[in-house]
Amino acid sequence: MCFLQRLLKIRANASIAWPMETEPIRVLLAEDSATERAICMNVLRDAGLEVHEAPDGRYALDLCRIIRPDLLVLDLGLPRVSGIEVLRRLRDDYKIGNTPVIVLTADGRDETADLAFYEGATDFVTKPVDPVDLIARVREALGTAERGDAA
Repeated sequence: MCFLQRLLKIRANASIAWPMETEPIRVLLAEDSATERAICMNVLRDAGLEVHEAPDGRYALDLCRIIRPDLLVLDLGLPRVSGIEVLRRLRDDYKIGNTPVIVLTADGRDETADLAFYEGATDFVTKPVDPVDLIARVREALGTAERGDAA
């Protein structure tokens, strides 16, 4: 099944609906590639999530502190502040340190995954992103995350 077929499957799949929430589920997508960001945003929005975007690491950190997302989808190769450094700083911040993080990267080496998990990643996804896989991992990450404010 090609990428477009998988994307259309998500759009047609009525079982994607999220459990009833009092507030929308906020996802911050930190990705510097406009193309990858657009693809992921469409997949996440089509799944009924409220998606905010950040094109670099510094903006991602600032936005995390402002919107307190329920999930961060984080590219490791971000400009200004790397994805690994974003992860480190996020985990050091008591207000947002429990936010689940799905790491995105084109670097599928074991060492990269090990580093991401060591720094606190919840999950690790290699690019190109498979839309069905991304939604499954988002569901899993949100299922293990505590909703609400940490402070």
